[in-house]
Amino acid sequence: MQDGPWNREAFPHLPRARGAVDLVQVDETRFRVAGWLTHPRVPVNSIQILQNGRLLGRAPLIPRPDVRDVFPALPEILNSGFDVQGPAHQLNSPIRSLNLLGCNDDGPAIHLPWSVPDGDTPSRGVTVPDPALMQRVSGNTSAKSFATAGFQGAVDILSVLQRHQALRPQVKLLDWGCGSARITSQIARLLPGTAEIHGCDIDAEAIGWCRSALSGMEFEVCGIEPPLPYAPESFDVVVATSVMTHLDRRRQLAWLSEIRRVLKVEGLFLASAHGEFAAAFQPGMLARLTMSGIIDDLRDTALDGIAPPGYYRGVYQTQAYTSENWGRCLRVCEQIPAGLLGFQDLVVLQKSARLNCDQAV
Repeated sequence: MQDGPWNREAFPHLPRARGAVDLVQVDETRFRVAGWLTHPRVPVNSIQILQNGRLLGRAPLIPRPDVRDVFPALPEILNSGFDVQGPAHQLNSPIRSLNLLGCNDDGPAIHLPWSVPDGDTPSRGVTVPDPALMQRVSGNTSAKSFATAGFQGAVDILSVLQRHQALRPQVKLLDWGCGSARITSQIARLLPGTAEIHGCDIDAEAIGWCRSALSGMEFEVCGIEPPLPYAPESFDVVVATSVMTHLDRRRQLAWLSEIRRVLKVEGLFLASAHGEFAAAFQPGMLARLTMSGIIDDLRDTALDGIAPPGYYRGVYQTQAYTSENWGRCLRVCEQIPAGLLGFQDLVVLQKSARLNCDQAV
């Protein structure tokens, strides 16, 4: 397996932060990196920015009232901004990836990795769908945002799969709920050419675009209920980003059984979930979630006209709920708070011959 950006993670011991790099500027004499980062339970007051392990600069955090206005549940988020500048000669390569470390008086306390693909605009080789499909997947119509988030999501996923030794030559991977392949296409781009990449989704329009615009991958339309259009034990890895986050508890368990069917024995299912970290950013959500374990009655309109009324939900669940209920069907290997794009948890599950989903409730 060749080296790649997914196995260069330098700070796995630090909690993942939420945030964004809003601005990167470099001229002949100076560089500037600005944005914000925060964690709902870990206070920080300054930032260090590293490139390829080297410190580029540090600065105290500054007010970002615009971020506070988006997340009123966290008033302390006001002081989450950063604006780090320095001489351009400190850069040892173009700024394509950074490690942002939120610090307090005890040193580095939270971590936000940031990376962009080499071609992060359509004119530089990253194929993106039309604005309506981008809006459906990412909530905006920015081609740069679509490409950048897809690339970072792929790096997040592959770094975890590499840590669990799931990236072997000829690996066969399914992106279930791939949409318009925002992450799927970047996974294919980052994996060696021997990987076999498949994607499926209930959105026939998105799948049609994937088939016409993307080569070297296979795409299928799937139903809103099992089964998937694949034979038993077809895949070494199944990935689901922002899929289980929209399914009620009954459908989650039905689909876990189906994912088990198409996974090879010892194969991995890597799924994202809205956990306690994500709930903390919504007013009153964390307290409600702590009482119930799962909240699956929130309507989400993003797929209106594609999914039946009431099917698509906004779902939050505690790590304890995930471990107990998903773990009856697949073995829970790891849960990583904010492991996907600094917001959704990443849950790593493995097909075990000792579990068969019969006792899932």
